Amino acid sequence: SATVLENKFFRIELDESANFTSVYDKINAREVLKHGERGNVIQAFEDKPHQYDAWEINIYYDEKMWEMNDIKSIEVIENGAVYAKLRVVRQFVDSEFVQDIVIYNDLPRIDFVSTVDWKEKDILLKAAFPVDIIADKATYEIQYGSLERPTHKNTSWDLARFEVCGHKWADLSEAGYGVSLLNDCKYGHDIHDGIMRLTLLRCPTDPNPDSDREIHNFTYSLYPHAGDWRVGETVQTAYDLNCPMYAAFEKGHDGALADTYSFAGVNRENVIIEVVKKAEASDDTVVRVYECQGRRVTATLSFCGNLSNGRE
Repeated sequence: SATVLENKFFRIELDESANFTSVYDKINAREVLKHGERGNVIQAFEDKPHQYDAWEINIYYDEKMWEMNDIKSIEVIENGAVYAKLRVVRQFVDSEFVQDIVIYNDLPRIDFVSTVDWKEKDILLKAAFPVDIIADKATYEIQYGSLERPTHKNTSWDLARFEVCGHKWADLSEAGYGVSLLNDCKYGHDIHDGIMRLTLLRCPTDPNPDSDREIHNFTYSLYPHAGDWRVGETVQTAYDLNCPMYAAFEKGHDGALADTYSFAGVNRENVIIEVVKKAEASDDTVVRVYECQGRRVTATLSFCGNLSNGRE
């Protein structure tokens, strides 16, 4: 409904502004959000750096903030056997923010499928989730790995890292439980004092006075899990979001079809096939893999046909 979404994984309660007042993890029997706080709050900040307008965020950006709580409509769009979808339409000055909140029958994540018709200038937009996790470091995905950054501002160099680059996911975990914030194309994060925020868009005016205006399409996801990001399989879940399965319907042909078929596969969950490509200087095929969890492992690659030769 407009105020409650529930499946076998979560019970989510919303206020009149469509902000989350509760995200109860039914599998792990715990509340995800901090007591009395609200999640998926869309925050707009005045964004006017001293210099390098399009390339810089100044540390004082969060001193002037507005919440995007002007709700035009809240409507249940779908409520089927596979997923349910609640559509929230928000107005911010001259801009419209349409967001589908999606929960699934078989996926333990909450998707926020967003379309923004943006008309503003000098605004930075974030989505905020104050999660009930106590940890002094957060983990962010980088190419072929991850890195940790502090969640506090105890020193000047901690304070300077108020915005952190990350790829498909960022994670905040304590012993036994954590929350990952996934995305399909947004790479700025800040995680401090238990508040996880993802930067959704900026609209600087120099050198382009109309940068980032008009239509944006993106999806981010909240993924609570048992254990840390390794145990919770955050890497694989982020890949599922970024590389969804597509169904292709073509005319059939004679012959048997295998139960499973893959051009390339690997038998370890912490070894990721990142790239399959044709070599640029030959007809060879390049398969690029990496170990994502920082642990030693022996893995076996498998291919759909016989290899004439292979080399590292």
